Amino acid sequence: MRIHRTRTVLATAVFAVSVAVVGCSSGTDEAPTTTEAKAEASEVTIDNFRFDPAEVTVAAGDTVTWTNRQGVSHTTTSANGTWDSGSLSTDGSFAFVFDEAGTYDYFCAIHPSMTGSIVVTG
Repeated sequence: MRIHRTRTVLATAVFAVSVAVVGCSSGTDEAPTTTEAKAEASEVTIDNFRFDPAEVTVAAGDTVTWTNRQGVSHTTTSANGTWDSGSLSTDGSFAFVFDEAGTYDYFCAIHPSMTGSIVVTG
């Protein structure tokens, strides 16, 4: 009985707060503003002759940064020519903003067996 009562009191309190918040007004007739989604950043590490993670999913407008943690140079080169980092030495980084939805396959131009993909959602 006590658990049921606590849930009822909690549910009533949550409802009351929700009504109070929804009922608040700024005193103007303007429509409420929405905040835009903040762009996110994703990291890909280059080490041990691989991209980690090999597949990254981001939203349109997000940035992906590749950082070479290996003692040899690598690139991140788009299979369709969208970007090419050039040679990244140890601790070198390259960032790219993905504005359009799609799947972007890439590889290391120095070590073509190293591959990865970026999936950009709309």
